[in-house]
Amino acid sequence: MLNKDSYWIGLLLGIGATVVFYGLLYGVNLLIIEGLGRPMVSKTHYLMLLSVIPNLLLLRYYLGRKKFAKTGAALLILTIVFVLLYFLNYFKNPQ
Repeated sequence: MLNKDSYWIGLLLGIGATVVFYGLLYGVNLLIIEGLGRPMVSKTHYLMLLSVIPNLLLLRYYLGRKKFAKTGAALLILTIVFVLLYFLNYFKNPQ
């Protein structure tokens, strides 16, 4: 399934990787708060911005090594949309 060049695969990979990595970061942040008494990042919404890192790695893999243009384009567009939504949300109403 992952060896096909498709927009849908790029979208599913991008959303899935972002959600899973955010969950991991959130869990690690909770463990660090319990262990050290202070968070990993100063504000929790920074974890949302960090959660697009796997998309960049997947983007490099699918565009650079596999040469899958459709999958890479979907990953790129999704990553840009996530980052833009983050900045529009948190710089419009800073917390």
